[in-house]
Formats: sequence, C-alpha cells, structure tokens
Amino acid sequence: MMDACSWRLPAISLCLALMLGGTLLPHIARAENIASVRLGEDLFAAGSAVSIRDRVSGDALLAGGTVDSRSEITGDAAVAGGDVTLGGRIGGDLYAAGGQLTIDAQIGHNARIAGGRVQTSADARIDGGATIGGGTLRLNGTFGRYLNVAGRSVTLGKRVLGDVLVHARELRLKPGTQIEGRLTYHTPGPVTLPADATVRGGMYHVPTAGTARSGELAGNWRGEGLGWVWLMGLFLVGLLIALALPAFAARTSATIAANPWAALGLGFVALICIPATAIVLLITIVGIPLALMLMMLYFVALLAGYVVGALFLAERALLLLGRSTASGMGLQVLVFALVLVALALVAFVPLLGGLVRLAVLLLGLGAIALAVFHTRKKPAETEP
Repeated sequence: MMDACSWRLPAISLCLALMLGGTLLPHIARAENIASVRLGEDLFAAGSAVSIRDRVSGDALLAGGTVDSRSEITGDAAVAGGDVTLGGRIGGDLYAAGGQLTIDAQIGHNARIAGGRVQTSADARIDGGATIGGGTLRLNGTFGRYLNVAGRSVTLGKRVLGDVLVHARELRLKPGTQIEGRLTYHTPGPVTLPADATVRGGMYHVPTAGTARSGELAGNWRGEGLGWVWLMGLFLVGLLIALALPAFAARTSATIAANPWAALGLGFVALICIPATAIVLLITIVGIPLALMLMMLYFVALLAGYVVGALFLAERALLLLGRSTASGMGLQVLVFALVLVALALVAFVPLLGGLVRLAVLLLGLGAIALAVFHTRKKPAETEP
C-alpha cells in the first residue's frame, strides 16, 4: 500500500501537520506558553523549547518542540518532542518519544525509546534493559540486561551485556561491537559479522519478507477488518460527542485553539501519570479497586481525547475551506469522517504520520482536562 500511495500518504500527513502547525506556531514565540512547574521534587515542563540544566531531585516530565536536558534527574524521566537531546544522568527509567532523539545520558534503570531517528552516543549507558523502536536507529554506547530493537535501518556498536533482539529491514554491526549474550535478528538476509566483533551467545537469523516491525511498537493497526471497525467506532463516538455534547465539543476545540501548548503538555502529563498512579494503587493492595476504575477511565479518556483532537482538526479544515462550524451538519459530518480516514492513512508514514497522530491524541486529552478543570472552577468563582 505504501508503494501504491507513495506520494499521497506523505501529502495527507503534511496537510494534517500543517493544520496542527497552524494552531501551534502562532504560540511558539509567546513566553507564557512555556510552563515549568515543580511539584515537590518533581518537575513538569512544556513549551516550544524546553531546556533543563538544574538538578531534579525527583521525576521529570518534559514536552516541547525542542527538548534539551543535560541535568541530573534522580528519578524517572518522561520526554516527548520534535527534537530531543538528553545528557547528564537519569537515576530511574527513561521514557522518550520524538522525531529525532539524541541520547548521551547515563541511565540507571530501563529505557523505552521511540522516534523517527534515534542515536545513542558512544558515552551513553543504559544499566537496565532497553526497548527502542523507530525508523533509523544508530545505537552506540553500553547497554545492560537486554536490548530489543525494531526499525527500518539499525546499526549496533560498542557493547551489550545481555541478549539482543532485532526486527529490521537493514542491520549492520560496527567493527569492535561486543555482545555478551545471544543475537537474534529478524531481517530479509543474514548479517556479516565484522572480524573484530564478538557475539558470545551466538547469532540466530530469522528470515523475513523485508518489512520492519516498528509499526507494531507504534501500535499501528493493519488488519483491514478490525481497522474499519475501529474507524467506524471512532466516527460514532465523534458523532455522539458532537450531537449530545455540543457545548463540550465547542469548549474543547476553543481550548486547543487558545492554549495549544498547555493542552499538549497537560495531555502528555495525563498520558504518563494516570497509569503510573494506577500502578502505585495496585501495589498498595487496598487501592486495587480504585486502580481498576482509574484504568477504565483512562482508556475511555484516550478514546475521547483522540476523537476530540480529530473534531478540532475537522473544525480547522472547515475554516480552511472558508466554511464555519455553523455550516450544515451534513458537511461537518463529512469533513470529520474524512479527517478520521486521513489520520488512519498517515499511520503508514513512518515518521510524520506517527507524530501527527500522537499530537492529535495529546491535544484532545489535554483539552478535555482543561475543559473539565474550568467547568469545575466556574461555580467556585461565582460563590460569594
């Protein structure tokens, strides 16, 4: 499908990205849209360009167009952005996603990384296990317990202390690479081991048809039947929100248009913090019922957030066509359906498509949180 639509899918992705960009770019130069808040020992920062240099004694959640962190973070770090650079030391786990990621950090535990282009320097070190997915992966440095990789083009270098699992279209081992465990790789053809490279646990090749499985890590559904059922479900949820809750739909769209970076940052915080809170509740045993209820609400919020983001894009598309939201319901429904189809198609574009869909989800999720917050705040403000 990608070959048959090689120019159409990137074009659709670009159009959706431009609609999102038309919302975000006017706010980039405004300093008030760059927020940094410390809650106890934790740091939350979101904006067009986020730069962290001071020590963070707890966890750090960072989101922005450009994210540059070279500080010491004693807890976990969750990072999302277009261009992400991480240095310094992270004492806990790392969760990172972006268009381009450069990792030069010392990570005390595990790392989960996804991006269009991911590069780890020779000085980078991940003491725990690492799972990395993306388009182009250039992985140097030292990896600990295991390394799981999925991408189109993968290059491995330096040292891995455990087993390595690779799904790729192209795999190359750099001279001097040392793998202490077993290397299992799923590629179209076998890989030649450089003369001075060592794989102590042996190399096991699983032939493939030549397509990388990075789309599975990104959560792209490719089953045609289930795909259409899912698309129809999103369409029905959107209709329910637009028809049964028109004031809520209008309020969330206005929230995204007025405060896109706040919606994007809060959406990212909700995406990470809600499941983390549920895990903490599960550990307490007593909080298991509340944790299960929270996760149910979380999945509902993810679905609603994606639909709200798509409704906002449909509204932007109407404005670009010279129409308003006061246009006939039939036209609004048609444009919303086309936006959902476009978002489904861009899933096949490795880099831009994934970032566009993530942005739609985060914008919608953050807009819901902001709309609920303002709704609860108004009655309190009107009390004498």
